[in-house]
Amino acid sequence: MLYASATVPVLAMLLCVLLATACPEEFVWTSVARAILLTLPRWLLLLWVPWGLWAAWKGSAAGLPVALLAVVASGWPTFQDPGDGIDFLVANVQAYSDQPELLEEAINQLEPDVVLAMEKRVRKLRGLDRVAHNYDRELPQPSHGSAVFCRKGRLCSAEITDEIGPKDCSMPLVLVRVEASFCVVGLHAPPPAPVCGQGLQPYVEHVASHLGGGRVIQDFGPCRAEDPVLVVGDLNHVPGSRAWRTLVDTGLDDRLAWHGIWAASWPNGGGWPRLPFFRLDQVLAGDVRVGPVDLVDLPGADHRALHFRVSSLR
Repeated sequence: MLYASATVPVLAMLLCVLLATACPEEFVWTSVARAILLTLPRWLLLLWVPWGLWAAWKGSAAGLPVALLAVVASGWPTFQDPGDGIDFLVANVQAYSDQPELLEEAINQLEPDVVLAMEKRVRKLRGLDRVAHNYDRELPQPSHGSAVFCRKGRLCSAEITDEIGPKDCSMPLVLVRVEASFCVVGLHAPPPAPVCGQGLQPYVEHVASHLGGGRVIQDFGPCRAEDPVLVVGDLNHVPGSRAWRTLVDTGLDDRLAWHGIWAASWPNGGGWPRLPFFRLDQVLAGDVRVGPVDLVDLPGADHRALHFRVSSLR
């Protein structure tokens, strides 16, 4: 009975994977269901912790090692020093939250070199120039606003694209070329809920069509062919999804893969419960070296922000 019960997490994880493959992603609620099912297996690993403690109490020598292995396999937070390099902050900051001055001051305290802010809330940062934004356009919603800030003296060229995707299921894209040496693609992909399930894949396919082998393969806004590339931001879907695979298959490395449940980024306040469960925010590195990624809580934001340094080309 003791050892038979240890198979429950395995069976639950297999069931999640099987059900996820059966859920199409082009419909709203099946896409949400798929995100839940793809996310659950990493959390289900933690079921082995109480099992291991129970088994140890029953006298099994396997109990404590299994519990420890489950904790490690579920992922770990960032402990390393961030190292040297260009300091990036990438954040979906929730356009509908109030007190933007608190958000701006929290970002100022982090002293980033480059900030990609998705949603129309950050307007001015100390010591940084706003080098691109779409705040003055006619936006479908304030949540479609985006801006790029770069530290004064830092060489940045940036662009906020027009809406990408089918009508009423689209979002802009953020493109930044830093120090004329590498390209950063900032995602704020169309969310599958509450009303649109068909905007995400065209959005990521547009991005993927410009990438290959971890680099830009054709001029892409301010980015130039052969620039090493870094794809970051709110994918609005989870690892293992079709959208995530479309991007990774262009030669990108998932820098949050080993963080597991510690990389969960949403929901995290901003009108939602502060209970991060889904990893919607991604750091996918091409031919650039990215240091340890820290996930940061920002005032009023419903996503945890991504804070990291790009130190050199690979």
